[in-house]
Amino acid sequence: MQAFARVVETGSFTKAADTLQISRTSVTQQVQYLEARLRVTLLNRTTRKVNVTADGAAYYERVIKLLAELDDAETSLSNAAVLPRGRLRVDVPSSCVLHRGGQRVQTQGRYIVSVDDGNACLASWRNWLGVF
Repeated sequence: MQAFARVVETGSFTKAADTLQISRTSVTQQVQYLEARLRVTLLNRTTRKVNVTADGAAYYERVIKLLAELDDAETSLSNAAVLPRGRLRVDVPSSCVLHRGGQRVQTQGRYIVSVDDGNACLASWRNWLGVF
């Protein structure tokens, strides 16, 4: 489906192959397989031009939506695998808490942010946690 969509978008098997970083022969075979499976001619080919048939245009409109959904699903999964999740428990020496005046520490994303100007304590947490 992706090869077919690229051929429609670029108007050429060669340009589609270049953008997909595969051979022109592979793109041609993928489109031919798709047409055989669907039992429909999606593209009219001449030696100089590629034109989309009416069935091909209708199919293309649905394919680009599916490819966008697939890309979105893959992106969300890859982002979920990269970003840490879950609860983080931080044990600090009581002297650090006293130095900070008992103020709470808030988390934003993956960073620990101090509520006040107690930078000395925050810097020691950075080194200890290896977050920064």
